Amino acid sequence: MASQESTLDNYTVLGRLGVQHLAKVKKVQCRSTGTIYAAKIFRDRISEVYARNEINTLEQLTGENIVIVRQMVLLGTYTKKSGSQYPCSYIIMEPLPNGDLFKFLSSIGPQRPEMTRFLFREVLKALETIHISGFSYGGLKLENFYIDSNFHIKLTDFSRTSPIDLESHINTQSKYSPPEAFLGQVSSGQAADIFSAGVILFLIQTSQFPFYSSKPLDLFYSQLIKNPRVFWDMQKKNHINIKLSEDFKNLIEIMLCFEPKIRANLDEIKAHEWMKGPIADYNEFQQEVCKIKPWENYVKKNIIRNRFNNQNSGGNYEFQYNTSGQK
Repeated sequence: MASQESTLDNYTVLGRLGVQHLAKVKKVQCRSTGTIYAAKIFRDRISEVYARNEINTLEQLTGENIVIVRQMVLLGTYTKKSGSQYPCSYIIMEPLPNGDLFKFLSSIGPQRPEMTRFLFREVLKALETIHISGFSYGGLKLENFYIDSNFHIKLTDFSRTSPIDLESHINTQSKYSPPEAFLGQVSSGQAADIFSAGVILFLIQTSQFPFYSSKPLDLFYSQLIKNPRVFWDMQKKNHINIKLSEDFKNLIEIMLCFEPKIRANLDEIKAHEWMKGPIADYNEFQQEVCKIKPWENYVKKNIIRNRFNNQNSGGNYEFQYNTSGQK
């Protein structure tokens, strides 16, 4: 029988929030309490494998920078407005109304070092929680860090986690991925997380990715691993108004090492000289977030894209806007 609303068991579906790995994220409301949540919905058998993995991980994770989960269901039912139904797995999470860090940073541009340290410390806190709990994240990226209603930064999407002591092939290939992901080499997931965190640090500071990919033949990454001075000279052309300190450059270099075994670990990163500089606080961060549009209006009007501009002439990835709503 047709209905005016879609439902997810005891929740009313209010709208679409986005997509995470093999899952749709929707805004839902509990029928009994009226409380608003975000629901991550896994529909098919392939995604169910990731749902089980994420649920298993979340059962063992707690931390101030980890998304709060209210309910996890492996055998649920989604009912469409037409009345048709399909089985699904889903995770009910706290709403994160202020959007993700990628879109936040794309709207305000490069950060001053004090704010970069604040944001990067939040990233490290989440990553440390995962590693201490015995997992590597797998596929760490800025888009999976969200800002909650109290302006705290929360990490989401744990569908690709694996035991921290497991060395295996890295299946994720993206602009955040380490070189071993492209070379098909067996590697530590912990070292891969460190590499991805290094890309995130560079992205926060400059609003650009450091390279197209970490393939050894990439124009930028090949220079970073062979001749860092040339790499930074190339980057200087892209960041005319951004001064990158020598300490910052050194931290990037030891996090983005080609060899996984010699990359900096979390303790070395936290003790690094660059991390000891002045740092912004939550009040300053809140003020920055409040400068941009509320998330629900923002997501309808802006589609953020990445573009690699003219690689051969020294261009680089940067945030791009599409306010027309066209993909």
